[in-house]
Amino acid sequence: MKYKLLIIITFILLLSSLVSAKPYIFAYTNATINVTVAGIWYNVTFCELDYPFSNGINHTHDDSTSDTFTITEAGIYEIIGTVSFVDTDANAEDHHMVYRMLQNNIEVHGTIWEGDFSKKDFSSKRNYFAILNCSIGDEIKLQFTGDDTDISLFPRDSTGYGDHHPHSAAIIIKQIELRTEAEAVTPANFTFKHFECDVSTTGRAFALVLIIFIVVLIWMFSLWTKIPILNILVGLVVCYFAWVVAKCFFLANVLFIVMGLISILYGLLYGSKKK
Repeated sequence: MKYKLLIIITFILLLSSLVSAKPYIFAYTNATINVTVAGIWYNVTFCELDYPFSNGINHTHDDSTSDTFTITEAGIYEIIGTVSFVDTDANAEDHHMVYRMLQNNIEVHGTIWEGDFSKKDFSSKRNYFAILNCSIGDEIKLQFTGDDTDISLFPRDSTGYGDHHPHSAAIIIKQIELRTEAEAVTPANFTFKHFECDVSTTGRAFALVLIIFIVVLIWMFSLWTKIPILNILVGLVVCYFAWVVAKCFFLANVLFIVMGLISILYGLLYGSKKK
């Protein structure tokens, strides 16, 4: 009994290691950053508390790199956020601010946003958004500038609405689609979401065949153990794997579906016999 329990626990741990959440992060700052020289670009430093809303995107809030978000998994990323500016000059309506997004210190096309001020000391809150194709190690930054030294990134304070926490900038970065890089995926760091049918390189072809082989071995091992719960779990995993590879090879998809159903049926059969 202890032996079978150990096998089930090992399988569950293996399964949990194969499935992981997509990378994301939320960060903000309530710092005031002044335009000390008109026309010079300034990095937005997201230097508030290290919030737990992050996974797979590197960012340090309390050092000189607080303006940088580093991608650790290649993919298509959605980036949204807000910035808040203020102009303390009496002729604020004659001034304007500009902000942009950088990827590896290069301006991302289509991410130059501009805005004007309506009057002195009136904060202007702006939104920004982008969808970027990122590789492992890419660095994302947000910059701003203005045409007058009375302009600053400033936390907007909407009083009268109860307990609130004004911020001068906020950012959300989240992966919306995985993009596998040949050099990034190895048997050691493979997860189910890395699976794709690109066999254009030897490494990818090897990974594809290896993963199929491992799935078949796990399926055969589960049938050999005759542990009902393990058979059912493996059957579900194999059916899920069939759904993942459906766009690749139709015959493999059908084969894995049949294997998954067989494993589930065997699990139900073994379970009913033990009753």
